[in-house]
Amino acid sequence: MIIEVPIYMRGVTGRMARRQHLDRSLMHFIKEGGLKTARGDVIMPKPFLIGRDMAKLKPLADEYGLPCGTDLSAAFEDKSPFRVYFEGAITKVHYAGISQAIDAGMNIFSEKPITLTVEEAIDLAKKANAQGVKGGVVQDKRYLPGLKALQHVIHSGMIGEVYHVLLEFGYLVHPDDGTRPDWNSDKAEGGGIVYDMVAHWDYVLESIVGRPVEVSALTGLHIKQRTRGGQPVPTTAEDSVYARFVCEQGAICDSASSWCRRPRKRGLLEIKVQGTKGAAEAYLDRCYFITNERTPKIAWDPDTASRIEFDDGWELIEAPDTPENAFRYQWDKFLKHLICDEENPADLTSGAQGVEASTRTYESAEKNGAPVAIRDMRTVV
Repeated sequence: MIIEVPIYMRGVTGRMARRQHLDRSLMHFIKEGGLKTARGDVIMPKPFLIGRDMAKLKPLADEYGLPCGTDLSAAFEDKSPFRVYFEGAITKVHYAGISQAIDAGMNIFSEKPITLTVEEAIDLAKKANAQGVKGGVVQDKRYLPGLKALQHVIHSGMIGEVYHVLLEFGYLVHPDDGTRPDWNSDKAEGGGIVYDMVAHWDYVLESIVGRPVEVSALTGLHIKQRTRGGQPVPTTAEDSVYARFVCEQGAICDSASSWCRRPRKRGLLEIKVQGTKGAAEAYLDRCYFITNERTPKIAWDPDTASRIEFDDGWELIEAPDTPENAFRYQWDKFLKHLICDEENPADLTSGAQGVEASTRTYESAEKNGAPVAIRDMRTVV
């Protein structure tokens, strides 16, 4: 049986929503003849594009042969049993759109963070539970090849009990020719790297070493002026965050995320994990590990230490079940959760957890790095 799922997509004129959610995920399913379920049914997405600017929206809809419109009420008035509201617009409008969709009985799939305040995030999760609608939030980093392999290394016990994680992420967003939307550097528009990235690190850490329960953080605004429309404008949102997370199983994670970082060899993301039986280093696309037995015996000597081949003993490892595309894989899981009630590891409560972690990171930064507890949203929602 073919099960059609209307998906009303807001914000798809943005680069990420268009490339990853529309083109590489939903349109891929459509081109493949739908998404096949374990019980033999076929889930067929039926995207409907929603936006504010018809001049941008119509050419995109025509390119993919999809219907489009500027009126959100079209989504809320649809009475199809499995209809979905996808929120991919700027974060500051998420709450209003998602809230209206839940009130209309729609299922929700949203980019993170789901809102800009934890109170709003909790409200959405509670409303979804009360209405009996299903919700999902984007957690793509969880399914990247390097991180899937890292999860495998840690959960299989290959490096023992983890006690420290060093996480570095970012790249230089050039002030005069940026690769991110202008609103990302505007605090009034919901910009800031804390909102952007801490929600990611919350679920990444939970998936490898346990949920963060405490944060100590400082933020930085290092590039104080950027160019928009050919004119210089002051930057108002932080472009860097330096945070230490204490995780529920005792591991400590020191992280640095910045739009002023210059990667060298390893790329945009580096996660270095130390355990009692070895260590692992993960990047976006690969992961290496080393055991204590293969680790060189080192005695401090500035004249000889530099000649040790520290790369020796490290082994490249792949996860046994790495998806081809992280966004598409999560859409696969969400749609099967929607239709077949399969597992959904990233619901709106999980989305609220990311907002809670971001909120407490800001709170710590306002207190000059004082430790702040991060609540477990499962006990709140």
